[in-house]
Amino acid sequence: MDTNNSPIPFFEAGKKEMKIVNIAFWGIIVLSLYFQVIRPFLSAHGGNALVILFAPVMRNPVSTELMSIAYLALTAVLYNAVRMQLRRRNSWAQWVCAAVIGALVAGCIVNALIAIMLGGEPYLYNRMSLSIISTAMGLRLFANLAILVLSVFLVFKGGGRLRIAGIIYIVSFVAGILLGEFGLFFNELSLQVMAYISTLFNLLFLIFLRLSFRPAGNGPGDEAAA
Repeated sequence: MDTNNSPIPFFEAGKKEMKIVNIAFWGIIVLSLYFQVIRPFLSAHGGNALVILFAPVMRNPVSTELMSIAYLALTAVLYNAVRMQLRRRNSWAQWVCAAVIGALVAGCIVNALIAIMLGGEPYLYNRMSLSIISTAMGLRLFANLAILVLSVFLVFKGGGRLRIAGIIYIVSFVAGILLGEFGLFFNELSLQVMAYISTLFNLLFLIFLRLSFRPAGNGPGDEAAA
């Protein structure tokens, strides 16, 4: 089915595909909350018993890089589920998802290099470190731009929750640009609040993207996931 001229109300997936989507989604949510909420909170309370308990993980840069790899890998799995849905509909947006997945997989490789070659410490002042940092930033920018294109597609060609997900990401993307341009004019508290709002928007985008998947029993999703 061609969706270049017809709207996409939702994604219909088989049982196995829904299971994969759910695992990827909840893994992303847990890791996002850890990086954006739990870790900063525990770091701000150095005498807390939880900090002492999780100190080996929080202070180990290799562990941090491994969790970053897991986050990128799970995100790639989620976008691959979206790509499969768009491919069944013969939509050009499947190639946008493929570009996002490629950037995420490359990001996993870069993070693995950081963990193996630099011991999880990329902020060393040498040529290799700067090259890795530049590559990571370039991949992140490319992935964000590709997701932006996908979001525009969802706004115009999607329906219901898919359209809402597209709108949320576009708003988040524009807010991120404004924060980068005018961040110097805000105090530390305002920047922290804005960072949390940005995280909330990203989580809402993923939530509405996940809610756009509906189970279809033993349908084509099962065959594709098998």
